[in-house]
Amino acid sequence: MGGQAGGLARRAALIEELRQGREGAILLDLGNLADVGAKHEPVLDAAALLKYDGVSLSEADVLLTPAVSERARAKGVPVVPQLALAPTKPTRELVVVRGGSRIALAALPRAVADEPAAKLAGALRSLRRQAEVVVLLSYAGLEADKRLARAPETGGLIDVILEADEIRFESQPLTVGTTGIFTAARGGKCVGEMSVEFANGKPTFRQAVHQVEPSLTSHPGVYERMSAFLAAQPEHKSVAGEPLPLGLWGYAPASFCAECHLSQTAAWRKQAHTRSMQTLQREGRLLPECLACHSEYFRMTNQFALLPTGEDGVQCATCHGDGLLHSVSSRKQQVFRKVPEDLCRTCHNQERDPDFDYAKARERIRHW
Repeated sequence: MGGQAGGLARRAALIEELRQGREGAILLDLGNLADVGAKHEPVLDAAALLKYDGVSLSEADVLLTPAVSERARAKGVPVVPQLALAPTKPTRELVVVRGGSRIALAALPRAVADEPAAKLAGALRSLRRQAEVVVLLSYAGLEADKRLARAPETGGLIDVILEADEIRFESQPLTVGTTGIFTAARGGKCVGEMSVEFANGKPTFRQAVHQVEPSLTSHPGVYERMSAFLAAQPEHKSVAGEPLPLGLWGYAPASFCAECHLSQTAAWRKQAHTRSMQTLQREGRLLPECLACHSEYFRMTNQFALLPTGEDGVQCATCHGDGLLHSVSSRKQQVFRKVPEDLCRTCHNQERDPDFDYAKARERIRHW
């Protein structure tokens, strides 16, 4: 099984595999469940099928689907509630029992994390009274997490912070005082495994990241659900059609540029930009939100077609302008010779490529 339904299904299969022999494990999702609101339904169905212990909802999740919390509960998926600053009676989904220990879960949005430590301490003490272990699922950012772990009022009340801020990823957990801080890898292409062991009251924190490889066999139930969703809502998948006549593309393809810029085109064809569509095909991500950066043809025509390798992905026109007038007049003024950084960052932004370095990237793709 593969294709566009396969990414979520392969991740589900990896989760099932990792669960074997880990009877005390807690399965959580830190949020950003979907990139469009309609996809919340199959993603939550998958969470229900895999019996997640809890999902945390990001601001983006709520913005895309205001009723996402109610939809999750209707499917039997526990939602991790936000840390309550006023004393309230906890709901049953707040506490998970594993191995005789009670583990309290609470979500920490940035607005709550900015409250004074003394005010947060009251809410954390309330959690501590309910459970032996306190875990926060944070959207506050790594620096705010460290501040909470260091503060005398709050540090000793938090055992683990799972940071969902995908801008910064640390491959190993951070230990601040007695608190372990784990960061989430980005993009849903891996599954993080965090472990906490206590010896003589002192915790040891470990972390592993498991990649969702394209070769993984998909989880049948999740694959079936995602396939049904894509069949019912085809606007969320891309079906290849016949290419439009060249005159309707709106740009000059790389083959036109090669007629005069042979050495530059030859150098460009060795670079990752040329293989941008192969990357999507390999990962089962031929989706509009991905094609907008990976395919110049899609960006200009809003259609998906199978084109020859080298003309199907990022093109000369993507960075240097459509090249139509330049290709017939050879006037240098009709193209961008030096690509501005802002143009690169329309695709290589903080969400998709947080470590993007314009100067280094420019050297890597040098073909002039």
